[in-house]
This record gives sequence, C-alpha cells and structure tokens, in this order.
Amino acid sequence: MVDVSMILERLKRLAEYVEFLERHKKVIYEEFVADKSIEYSVERALQIAIQIVIDIAAHILSTTSNLTANDYADAIVKLAKIDVIPAEFAERIKGMPKFRNVLVHEYVSIDTYFPLPLFEGSHIQGDCSMIFQICFWMGRSSG
Repeated sequence: MVDVSMILERLKRLAEYVEFLERHKKVIYEEFVADKSIEYSVERALQIAIQIVIDIAAHILSTTSNLTANDYADAIVKLAKIDVIPAEFAERIKGMPKFRNVLVHEYVSIDTYFPLPLFEGSHIQGDCSMIFQICFWMGRSSG
C-alpha cells in the first residue's frame, strides 16, 4: 500500500529544494565559480531533489504494481507505464538519476559549470512538475 504521508512529506521537501534552485538559477557563471558556498549548495540541492524523485518513484512502483525497475531511470519510466505520470514527462526527466549519480559518485570530475545548464533545462521544471503529477495521481487513485 502506498504510504501517502511519506510521499506528501517528500513532496513538501522537494518543493523547498525546487524553490531554492529557482532562486539560484539567475546566478551568473562568474559568481557561481567564485563562490564555493553557492556551488556546493546548488549541487547538494540538486542531489537531494533528484533523490526525492527517485525515492517516490521506487515507492510507488513497488507498492502499486508488480513491475520491477532495472535502475532509477527505469523506475521513472515505469511510473508512466502504470499511469502515474505521462510518458513524455517520464522521458524528459529519466536522465535525472544519472546526473545524481555523477554528483554522488563522480564528484571529483565534476566541472564547475556542469550544473548550470540544468537551470535552463527541464530538470528543475521537472521536479516541480513531478510534485503536481504525483499529487494528481494520488487524488485520482484515492477517489
């Protein structure tokens, strides 16, 4: 059974991280590389926001279907297969776990500029949309 309170708690945290990242998306490159506190806080916020998406996807998949995911990206794609999120949305955000793995496991090789394109792309918007998609699904599945 889906743990609704766990999902809602994580969605609330996800919203906080998305709001933080939105505030920092206008930081110019020179400021970003000059201030390690900005760099580190943005990287950490991205890591946690993506982990929340992964945790929610894995929980919903394991509690509502007999599908198993091959990896974190597959968990997101399979949410579309069980009609939790639209397929095109899943395709757009399925790369998020790979980026999270870079932040967690390959941090030595991260270029300082690497996270900046995410501000202009779908990742932050994807996190925000994920909140709405999951809430809509929970409302649909409970009624």
